[in-house]
Amino acid sequence: MSRKFRRGIPRAIAALAVFLTFFVLTAVLLGAEEESPAQGALLEDLPLSASLTLLAQEGDQAWLVFNGPLESRVLLADAATGEVLAVREGGPVAAAFLRGGSLILCETAQTSVAFTRLSPTLEEAEHWEFFRLSSLLRRFDLSPEGGLYAVDSTSPAVLTYTSRTGNEEKVTFPQEVQFLQATPQGRLYVCAGDTLYLSEDGSLAGLTELPGGSLPVCLLGEEGYLDSKGMVCRVADGAVEKALQLPLPLLTRAALYSGSPEGLALGESTTRLLWYSWDGEALDSCLVAGELQAVSPGLVVYQQDGAFYCAPTGFGQPEATPSPAPSPTASPAPTETPAPAESPGPGDTPEPEETPEPGESPGPSETPAGSPSPSPTAQPIPTPEAGWYPTTEGEYLLAPLGATVGELRQFFWPQAVQVEKPDGTTARDTEKLTTGMTVPYSEKEGFPSAYTLVVPGDCTGLGLGSDRDVQAVQSHLLGEESLTGPYLRAADLDNDGQVTVEDLVLFDTPAPTPTPVPTTPQPSQTE
Repeated sequence: MSRKFRRGIPRAIAALAVFLTFFVLTAVLLGAEEESPAQGALLEDLPLSASLTLLAQEGDQAWLVFNGPLESRVLLADAATGEVLAVREGGPVAAAFLRGGSLILCETAQTSVAFTRLSPTLEEAEHWEFFRLSSLLRRFDLSPEGGLYAVDSTSPAVLTYTSRTGNEEKVTFPQEVQFLQATPQGRLYVCAGDTLYLSEDGSLAGLTELPGGSLPVCLLGEEGYLDSKGMVCRVADGAVEKALQLPLPLLTRAALYSGSPEGLALGESTTRLLWYSWDGEALDSCLVAGELQAVSPGLVVYQQDGAFYCAPTGFGQPEATPSPAPSPTASPAPTETPAPAESPGPGDTPEPEETPEPGESPGPSETPAGSPSPSPTAQPIPTPEAGWYPTTEGEYLLAPLGATVGELRQFFWPQAVQVEKPDGTTARDTEKLTTGMTVPYSEKEGFPSAYTLVVPGDCTGLGLGSDRDVQAVQSHLLGEESLTGPYLRAADLDNDGQVTVEDLVLFDTPAPTPTPVPTTPQPSQTE
């Protein structure tokens, strides 16, 4: 077995390398002066310890679902103004969906999953339930008719659809289902292994493989999705088109991305919103007065001083162009000149380079119905030689042996981060990263105040990956001198959560040329 820390970092979120660079380029494309932050309306009387479960928009209406430990609030808002039009109080909800133009709330019990469809005035219009063990549900979603798509933990490769009348359909995939989501109008997306499937009508029989598909993180309306590499993918004519490379934070927050036929609303993890066309053209931007929580094309929810606010974005709305003033002459004033039909947009944004595909992966033993094409080849994890990306594990930041401080700083650019040695001094760009160094990172909500670096194979903090590290592991296994903290993690070369003789063997195994390995991140279910 080869040294795994030289092969690439498993299950990395590879798109963070373009995270902040993307927004700097966007500012250049827009070429606009910094605008004043939008001030939103305070959302009052929310449940104790409220969390935003859903922000969904259709046309000029938007639905907000806030959930607490004992109760929930559903708000109907005007997407153009942010004004709250109606409020519904109720018990806690497990999930919420916008399907067929109406809001559906989900409640789970031990032996059932119940749904309530709300009227336009947020009154209960329908109620139904499915009798199955909710604790076994691994992934689930709803069709516009209220049927249940579900994958159980006992059979992770089997997708079941149960209609409201109790009829069941099943399809078995060669590999376990990693992604399952339906659109408000009834499209069904399923990703199993390396293959993405789409059913235009939502039926399991209609599932067909999408050429060029990749693992989605979240859907962007009816038009496409954001994948695990930070690529916006548009679905057209039964195929996937790479539309735009986007930033992807270390902690994926699918609520900060939204799409409509008019464009893409993209939320930075601080205070900025961006508006792009599906062709990759930067159109507009917007600042808000607090920390972004969720976005839709017309509405944004942010948090400030522990309270929630909502504000309109103005995206996708035509801007009024003032008429020129009449010339001061003795002749009668000229008639008003109509506003120009269209203002020229900014220049085209260059498309990102395609990631080269590695060699073929073994095909599945069985292809589900409606999926005649073989699975695409796996995408490689970047290696230090090809451009690497750190991996986060809680407060640890894993980096390959041999990477430099300058490379890590370039990864975070344009944010000016410093890398500190264990003695508190600042490391120079030319120095090699070592286990025990720290990277202060206090500016991002949801992130640790500082990351502690772990370089797999560097158990002494010397950055050598040498016999000293082997001796340190031997002493740990013999109980002579224990490894702790990041140094213990650096000794776990096979990533099984413990340091054993197997790890010691890996230290003695020569490292071959880095080998591509497939990425299979597991995004959380987000509606």
